[in-house]
Amino acid sequence: MKKIILLIVFLVSIGVLGCSRYNSTSKPHAILLKDYSSIEELAKDTPLVITGKVAGNSEKFDYKHVTFIKTKISIENIYRSGYGLKEGDNITLLQTEMEEDPVVDKSDKLLLFLRKYEGPVIDDAYMIIGLEKGHFFLKDNKIYSKAAEQSFISLTEKDKKNIVTSGLTVQELNDELEKVKYTPNIRPKVTDEEREKWRQQAKDMTEMTNEQRQEFTEQIRKTHETEKLDPK
Repeated sequence: MKKIILLIVFLVSIGVLGCSRYNSTSKPHAILLKDYSSIEELAKDTPLVITGKVAGNSEKFDYKHVTFIKTKISIENIYRSGYGLKEGDNITLLQTEMEEDPVVDKSDKLLLFLRKYEGPVIDDAYMIIGLEKGHFFLKDNKIYSKAAEQSFISLTEKDKKNIVTSGLTVQELNDELEKVKYTPNIRPKVTDEEREKWRQQAKDMTEMTNEQRQEFTEQIRKTHETEKLDPK
């Protein structure tokens, strides 16, 4: 059964950061609401799919004691169009300093599954769907997951659809995006009181018992299913 984990993108969008620090030197870890295991699942949740290159240096900044990273991305190709963007446009990519959200590499030709970020951290930016699961790079006209960068191996047709090993050709990706249409994402309605409560709980997550953590995750998941959101 697929694990259900607390989506960092969702938490950031409502001003709550659900992460934990295991010690003072390690990076925080994201706990995701949905763990994507296939291109099909990603395609269903993604309004914008592009290839592009990093156009400048990444910039770190802090918001409410959390480190974020913004990077300008120059769009080369658009495989699924959303938000009125076109090839040649520059967008701002917002990332978190998480092990599950590796910073885009200048040397990579990127293929990213994106959505528009909406929240208090920054204006007019985009985030990667599923963090590292929606972060790919191209090599020899095939796409490889950043989550499994070392997986340059011979794959079966079944394995090719597995997002961890990846290895799809660009044409196969295009075919998959044509077959699986975008279904509008879910956006929660929350009060300021709920937001503040979750922020405090997220801050103390490392001290929660497993039962408390499960209860907290289930609470967020139920709220996350309340309202559909289409890209503009």
